[in-house]
Amino acid sequence: MSLGKAFGGFLLSLLRRKVGINVELPLPTGYVAPQPPEGVEESRDLEHCHAELQTRIKAVRNEFELKSSHQLIFTCTWRSCKRQNQLFKQPEEGKPWATDIDGITQKGMHNVFPARAVDVCVDLDPGPKVKISWEETDYDVLGEICARHGLEWGGNWKKKDRPHIQLPNEVI
Repeated sequence: MSLGKAFGGFLLSLLRRKVGINVELPLPTGYVAPQPPEGVEESRDLEHCHAELQTRIKAVRNEFELKSSHQLIFTCTWRSCKRQNQLFKQPEEGKPWATDIDGITQKGMHNVFPARAVDVCVDLDPGPKVKISWEETDYDVLGEICARHGLEWGGNWKKKDRPHIQLPNEVI
């Protein structure tokens, strides 16, 4: 990537985030924006993620498994705004968090297509059985691995979301 393109992307990101200016760039003639799969409200398929996220999250998963001897299972990639709103109104039982994003007035990184975020869970059983853990400490190594691969980890946020990994705004 040229320095000019990198600086231009950074500048556009800065204008969006800090100043609130949304700059639209013209798209090539005949461009058709990617669309989510018809009839799907929520996906675990990495193919529904931004190409850069696909590459980085696979590297994170491999490194996590080597470091921890546990597996990462993808629990959500893309999520429709309708499904996001359902989760906002009524969190799933057994999960230690709820979302603050309603999918209507505010959209998250799961709600754009292709998705810019992945949710994961830790599988403690390396064999054919699955033993899911939501223990915070089982996700701690994930933070340093995500940072090394240029991804933002929800465990670093003020309101912790350890199973959440996303592309930083600068990449988008």
